Amino acid sequence: MHIHQFEKNVSKVILSRGKDYYNKNLIREFKQIAQNAWRAKILDTDEYFVYIELKNDKIVESYCTCPFDGTCKHEVAAYYAIRESLIQSNVEAVDFMAFFNEKTKAELVDVLVEIMEQYPSIQERWIPTKVNVIKNATHLILQAEEKILKSVNRLFKRGFWQADDFEEPIESIFEVMEQAQQLTNEDPLTAFALFEVCFERISDIVDNCPSWLYEQTLEEMHRIFYDSLQTVQSNEQAIVWTKWLLVKFDQNVKVKKEYLFLMEAAITLSPVSNMKYHILEALQHHTKKTGDKKLAYDLEFQLLKTVGAESEIESFYKKVDIHSTLRVQMIHFAIDRKQYANALTLCAEGIEQDASSLHYRNQYLISAFSIHQMMGNLPAQRTVAFELALGGQLDDIDRLKNLYDGEEELLHDILNDLIEILEQQQPLPNHYPILLEKTYQWDRLLKYCQQDIERILRFGHSLQPHYPQEVEILHVQHILALANVASNREHYSHLASIITCLQQLGYQDRAIELKAYLIETYPRKKALHDILNALSIL
Repeated sequence: MHIHQFEKNVSKVILSRGKDYYNKNLIREFKQIAQNAWRAKILDTDEYFVYIELKNDKIVESYCTCPFDGTCKHEVAAYYAIRESLIQSNVEAVDFMAFFNEKTKAELVDVLVEIMEQYPSIQERWIPTKVNVIKNATHLILQAEEKILKSVNRLFKRGFWQADDFEEPIESIFEVMEQAQQLTNEDPLTAFALFEVCFERISDIVDNCPSWLYEQTLEEMHRIFYDSLQTVQSNEQAIVWTKWLLVKFDQNVKVKKEYLFLMEAAITLSPVSNMKYHILEALQHHTKKTGDKKLAYDLEFQLLKTVGAESEIESFYKKVDIHSTLRVQMIHFAIDRKQYANALTLCAEGIEQDASSLHYRNQYLISAFSIHQMMGNLPAQRTVAFELALGGQLDDIDRLKNLYDGEEELLHDILNDLIEILEQQQPLPNHYPILLEKTYQWDRLLKYCQQDIERILRFGHSLQPHYPQEVEILHVQHILALANVASNREHYSHLASIITCLQQLGYQDRAIELKAYLIETYPRKKALHDILNALSIL
């Protein structure tokens, strides 16, 4: 069947439908994957993939993933697209005889090599094994897409999904990933294509898959991908990989941030590929394309840490505006190289510049503490630990206490200073009572609860051994205040839970007395009576 006369060999119904698909732009992907081979994705009730190969403009192979037996409308739509492409690319005839007569033998060899590399149909005549490899690889890629898409389509036909329903498409993706992993060194181009199929197809389920399952799957896919990179040891293969990674990064990163792993993978290969300057050029192009200097600086610093010279790293420090994530990288890098003074300067500048971000401020403080610890500087450790303890994390408070081991009187003064600083903040920070409890400041904690009697429910167990009478009074006051406004079962259940808490603290008689009092005081609240009478512990 000739590509320019295929209409003669296709039924009118199929021909009409295929042309309709072509005219309505239902071909969503159309790619020439070899000199005489094309792949297309057609949007129908499902997505179908078509593979077509020509020889001397004759269709020698045509395949579609749809269930139709024979030439289908999807193939016909692709025929129209291919023919249009061939017509547009047709050029005026050239007098090749005159052209070749003017060339030297060396020039003719160069021309022949280039033609052989670009035209699989000519290779088939002279090097049939090579063509078979290309053809097999193309089929392998097409089969991989079909396998994943079929499982995805079966999933979506169900209409309602649970986590277990995604097992089949995820398994099919991992099967293709394993195929790609096995081909990493033997046939990297095919491995690239298979990896690309997997990362493209995982996006088909992201909107419906539980987020935890999607993230877990993507993490495992990245692991397999990076494991494959670890097997690349020759400079030649590393160059091939890196070129592909940079192209795909440039194509995808503006749209999907999850494709950042492509650049990170290229950086991982940089010690083997020796393509540092190619990667830097790609990052500069990325910055111009997206305007995202922060991301480019993060990635450039990762590269310089891996293969950069000392002078390049120093130059990088001077040229960039250091943002938070980059600063964290720089601090850890300086610590690893035992450049403690530089790391402490970065920490101090970060604390000043990122004062509004508690997250990064704490990161800088923890790094500074670690540096002083490595340097054996105890006074500086205590200063930093005090700043961290102001944030109220229990680990930070324990760290501060441990620095004053055996100096109880001095520790007492330090903790008092810490608490007094917090008491100057209005409203009091949420960690203030936790700090009081952690440092055994029972008098202050009782006062804190007296300011809002509901707080006794949280701290009653800690205060009871030290202020048993006050704890009992606060519980009673809280119960009576709530009872006065309680109006539904939820309120009554809460009252019952507080009475139970009072009993558990050892105030058995008071709990029984309050139960009787509430039943007597609110005779019309039958639901309250039912809930209180159900308290079997009384």
